[in-house]
Amino acid sequence: EVAPPLPPPPPPHDNILGGGGGAAAAGRGSSNSMLSTGNVLEDLDNLLRIYRNLSNDKERELVYQEFWQKMNDLSAYEPHKLLLIPTRVRGFLLIMQDGSAAQGEDGLEPYKRDRIMIDVLSRNGLLDEPDFIKTRYLFSYFISFEIFNYFRWFWNNVTSCEPWMFAFLWFLMLCQMVQVGLNFGRGNPWAALLMECCVPLTFIAAIQFVNTPFTLNVLRSLLEEKCAALCTVQGRVSLNALVIFFSLNSMTILIAFAGLLCAIWSALVFVNFSRLKQQSNYVRIATGSVKKLREKFLFANEEKNGVLSAVEVRNFFKSYNQIISMWAAELMVSEYDVHKDGGLRFDALKVWFEKIPVNHTTRVNLLAAKPTDVYGDNGPIDTAADEQYEAAEPGAAAVVQYSEAEKQWLELYGKPLR
Repeated sequence: EVAPPLPPPPPPHDNILGGGGGAAAAGRGSSNSMLSTGNVLEDLDNLLRIYRNLSNDKERELVYQEFWQKMNDLSAYEPHKLLLIPTRVRGFLLIMQDGSAAQGEDGLEPYKRDRIMIDVLSRNGLLDEPDFIKTRYLFSYFISFEIFNYFRWFWNNVTSCEPWMFAFLWFLMLCQMVQVGLNFGRGNPWAALLMECCVPLTFIAAIQFVNTPFTLNVLRSLLEEKCAALCTVQGRVSLNALVIFFSLNSMTILIAFAGLLCAIWSALVFVNFSRLKQQSNYVRIATGSVKKLREKFLFANEEKNGVLSAVEVRNFFKSYNQIISMWAAELMVSEYDVHKDGGLRFDALKVWFEKIPVNHTTRVNLLAAKPTDVYGDNGPIDTAADEQYEAAEPGAAAVVQYSEAEKQWLELYGKPLR
């Protein structure tokens, strides 16, 4: 007897994970990949680890294209799932995305791509922060690329308050560097040494108001791990005041002029953020519960990406007939945006609603907690705060536990507390 012929081998696939693409993994494609896990984030994580172990340039190019195909599909269909990616990983992904857009059709240059994919992202994958980033790598990237990104970022956001605060502090830092040489020339080494110590402090104060991907997601997150006070507007203004105070030790026209600009703008930042307190208390009382807050969040999030931008934060307040300026909305975002999303996710808005102070403990707990999926079927919403407004038995009077903000308002109007 003659054995039946063997079936033909399957055709080769250019796609590392098989057919289907990111849209299929996200639930939008017509077919699922045979080697896909069914979770697009896990597929992206696997592609990063595969990229590290490949030595052939063509294979790396295929993995790179597959990775960004799935990433773009995820951003288009389920952008809220991007919040599951850690802060610094998202920062490097945004760097690659901006670099590819700047390079045009050719995309990011291979050596730049390899520096990020191999040296940083593929170490712990997509869903864990890189355990260590070399200081030399951060310094070389900042000198080579980030300084030029600051000019583009400033020009695109010239009407905001933060770019001008950065510009005035940067001008003060340049004046301090000039003053170092002048003090040495005048035979005053101690004043020169003081100016040398002020230069790095002024640089740190300046980048706290910069929102480029590398500075926001990488540099600022690393600094805030060491000093959580830099997360807050009051902490940044206090650092500005400290820098201005020590800079005025060398009272020259240049230093005095730069210090005056920084002092005036720091005062404007502080006043705009402080005036937000009254509107915030009103909105908290009008909202009343976390459930209502979620409804308002979903209504205000027009882009459906799980993050309220400064414009959407302003519309959120406007839905309560509370008009706030764009500067105040931007400062509120910078205060509570612990995850560096460029906006307020629901967890950050909940911290604001419950009047939890932003400190080291709050920051660590928020970053360690699983993000709330407000667009999921069973989002982990805590309804314990809602139940306090309900009666224990049918027909019984409701027992209300007032928050601190509610007590302040009720005592102000002379209403008795139940």
